[in-house]
Amino acid sequence: MELTPAILENKQEKIAELLRKIQGVAPRVQVDILDGRFADNKTVSLSSLQKIKVLKDFKVDLHLMVQSPLQLIEAA
Repeated sequence: MELTPAILENKQEKIAELLRKIQGVAPRVQVDILDGRFADNKTVSLSSLQKIKVLKDFKVDLHLMVQSPLQLIEAA
């Protein structure tokens, strides 16, 4: 069994901080992406997420809770 930490956060700096805490402990992380339309909450954008250097140390699963997931993927 593998446990995957999930991050639901709207600040790029906070995501980086959380990732540093689990670095070397968990090989994979799930990051929730919300657009504020599909669900009431809004998180960081994919472009902001890609700027987080420590994220490259993880296998990343994106949980897309967005109105138009295909547009989001095409824009990335």
